[in-house]
Amino acid sequence: MKLSYIGICEVTSLNEQILLLDHRRELLEVQVVLEDERMDGEEVATEVKEAYYKITSRQYINEKEIRKEIKKFGTLQVRIRAVSSRTQEKINTLINLLNLKKRASENLRMLRDNLQKQGAPLFSSHDKEFNRCLGLINESEVRINHEIDLISKTSSTYTDVIALIESILKHIEFIVGEFDAITIWYRPEHAITLQGIRNVIPDLERFVQELYSFIGQISPIFIVHLVEQSVQQPMLFFYVLIQLLLRVFLILAVRVVLPRLRNLLLTCEYANHIPNILRLLALFVVDYVLHYFVLLGIWTFFYLIVRFHIISNHYVHILFYLASIPYVLYAFFLGIHYFVSFNRKHNFAIISRDYLDRFIRVLSILSYAMVSIVFFRKALMTGIYHKSELPAILLAVNFIIIQV
Repeated sequence: MKLSYIGICEVTSLNEQILLLDHRRELLEVQVVLEDERMDGEEVATEVKEAYYKITSRQYINEKEIRKEIKKFGTLQVRIRAVSSRTQEKINTLINLLNLKKRASENLRMLRDNLQKQGAPLFSSHDKEFNRCLGLINESEVRINHEIDLISKTSSTYTDVIALIESILKHIEFIVGEFDAITIWYRPEHAITLQGIRNVIPDLERFVQELYSFIGQISPIFIVHLVEQSVQQPMLFFYVLIQLLLRVFLILAVRVVLPRLRNLLLTCEYANHIPNILRLLALFVVDYVLHYFVLLGIWTFFYLIVRFHIISNHYVHILFYLASIPYVLYAFFLGIHYFVSFNRKHNFAIISRDYLDRFIRVLSILSYAMVSIVFFRKALMTGIYHKSELPAILLAVNFIIIQV
């Protein structure tokens, strides 16, 4: 019996010695964590101060840069909250462990009292073993008390970490709130200003004057001069000629392919390969392009010339965009009427008879307004070299029309 007592006491003493070392290690680790979080907190505070200074001094260039900052602080916020959650779990574990250690200390005290009461019969004539057993119990109790002290200090340090993390989170929440606020009123670099609205008339006048000055120079002699410049540069002349031929070939290739595509769409009517309304819409587009191929082909030819800068004179580009307004409007006008006829021919399969008039009215207003604004804005962007907000104003008007 006395040997089992001594074995229990030795095992308990050794176990508590190991646990004591483990708790000392954990205390050192959490102290390191506390210092790391303190350094991170100072770094975050510095970043928050810099960001707040940029906000107040309006150093952020655009909303994209603001969103980038919000994402950065948001990611940091998520990471720190995860650390806070894990730290709180460790505190809860230490609180449970602290209760267990207090209970273990009480159990050792009771074991020592029982041993002292029953020691005479158990350890008769074995005073050395009796004293050894009491010494081991006392050592274990001292170590457990040290463990309780270390666990309390570790828990307190973790609590300091939590408090520091909460402080960091408050800084982050503050700056994120500031960023969220300025996204409401922050004016991007391309935003429309009151001064830009006031300059609409002067910008238009300057644009018209420059264009009128160029038109005044157009004459047979001027055109001959342009041709002579091209001939004087044979490589450039052949390049332009090849590019023009390629554009013509591309347009003619489309003309060859369209009838075959039309026949394919007509075949799909009986095969049910695609939904009927999609097939009819595709068939309408093909029929419309075939019916007005010359009208559309001429505009496409000149558009490709301008688009790929075969003619580099920007005033020619401006004239093309301005001339495109009535030309494309007329093409849209023909297209809308052709759609009405096509829809009626197919028993109102695309748009029902009840909604057709309203649909045509809305489509006409939207298409005419958008075509006019888009090409006029393109002409302005090509011709106005000074800083002007008129293209941005037209873009905003176009956006409003679409929304309405």
